[in-house]
Amino acid sequence: WGAIDYADRFTSAACLGTGLLAGAPAITRTELCKKGSAYQNIWMYTVWEMEDAIDDCVRNDISYNGGSVHAWDEAWAFYAGSLEGEDGSGSGRLTYALAEKRCPQFGTCVEGSTSSRARVNDEILALFSRGQQQITAGQCDAAAATKDEIINKMTVPLIQGALRYVYRADPENGVSDIKQVAEGWAFTAAILPQIHFCDAEAARVIRENMIWNSANGSPVADGYVKVKKTFESVYSCMNIKCSDVGEFQENGVVFPGMEACKDTSTEVAKSDDDNNNLSASEIFGIVFAIVVILLVVAAGMFYFGKRSERYTKFKEEEQKQEGYRKETSSVASQGLEVRSVAAMGSVADGSNPNRQGNDIV
Repeated sequence: WGAIDYADRFTSAACLGTGLLAGAPAITRTELCKKGSAYQNIWMYTVWEMEDAIDDCVRNDISYNGGSVHAWDEAWAFYAGSLEGEDGSGSGRLTYALAEKRCPQFGTCVEGSTSSRARVNDEILALFSRGQQQITAGQCDAAAATKDEIINKMTVPLIQGALRYVYRADPENGVSDIKQVAEGWAFTAAILPQIHFCDAEAARVIRENMIWNSANGSPVADGYVKVKKTFESVYSCMNIKCSDVGEFQENGVVFPGMEACKDTSTEVAKSDDDNNNLSASEIFGIVFAIVVILLVVAAGMFYFGKRSERYTKFKEEEQKQEGYRKETSSVASQGLEVRSVAAMGSVADGSNPNRQGNDIV
């Protein structure tokens, strides 16, 4: 969006009729104002509260926000809203209620396609409970990984909302009108930043097809099937599975072209890996162990290198001694030979004092 406060700008323009929405139809502004508030601003505030809780955890002060109301609990409050009641049976207006509303339409309810209890809400609540325990135990890095899982799950109802209106806003399906187009743009705008992060081209295609005043002259100009597939192309990057989103249907009958996509083994494995993210302390332990091993190897190489050096010097010294012995032996041998020749000479010339005086006749 090119602005850090894009959600505020979007919602303010819709609610006040200013900026890009100056002169927009009232019904368009109404849909964008309501849904922009709930699914952009409050949705992100839920994430901010989790971040705040983790910051408090790192400071070793989970009570920083005062009293018994901690940031992690506040995050759940902003996700569910006060109208849901203590057991979720109320009629809320925030993302929790959106998931309950969409699950029968996408076959993602806990107890079947006609139930209004969204499977993703159960999963998010379990993750919030896990994160609460991690923060209480001071496991800040583990809580941060849990936060990321929650964000992935919180995105599912937004995608379901967008896909519903990808189909309904397409004139080919005979239900397109100004309200359908506005609702489609409201949900799409809420998740476009995540899509753009994964694939700028996919975000461009989706935006041009879903924006309320498309320059194409017609909503969903490329057709709902292509736009749906473009959404699906970034699921793995967003750590979302096809089975999380489901398939758009009515009374158990899936609309043509809105069938659930298929998770590839790579995507499933990636999602499973994300559920096993290592904490910073675990990563530090692994790095420390590697460093210790490298130091041991280096010490061993140094020791054996020195030993080899000593052995080489010993062999050189031994060779020197051997050369000296050979040289000495050679000199001694030559001296003996000289003495032997001299002795033979003395015998021949009669100069040997030990020679007897009896010559042979």
